[in-house]
Amino acid sequence: MATATRWRKGFALNGYNPVKMTLNFLFQQVFRVIYLTRLSDLTYGYRAFRTEVVKSIRWEEPRHPFFFETMLKPLRLGYRIAEVDAPWEIFITRKSSTGRAKSKDLLAYIRVGLHNRFLPKRLMRVH
Repeated sequence: MATATRWRKGFALNGYNPVKMTLNFLFQQVFRVIYLTRLSDLTYGYRAFRTEVVKSIRWEEPRHPFFFETMLKPLRLGYRIAEVDAPWEIFITRKSSTGRAKSKDLLAYIRVGLHNRFLPKRLMRVH
């Protein structure tokens, strides 16, 4: 599996709320520790999988936290994951939906993160 990261280098914040960016970064760090991984961006949605990996995992999330789940279950199941830099530049010229996370969204991500950390591996696989 391959995944992109916004955090290693090459991102620019043009108008993005620095408080939200800091909170996002801290969220990443907490879940890096919980999942004992060196990967730096667990929620970015750019991933490439082998077909057999996608078909072997029982996916549960119907909404946006699915992007988080697509990292957490392969991590728990021991798949090798390569991380590549993805330059990230955001231009915000209006009140945008970019970074629109609300408290309920954050709670959904926390729920997904904790659920998948303690879910037995046998329940993560398609039977």
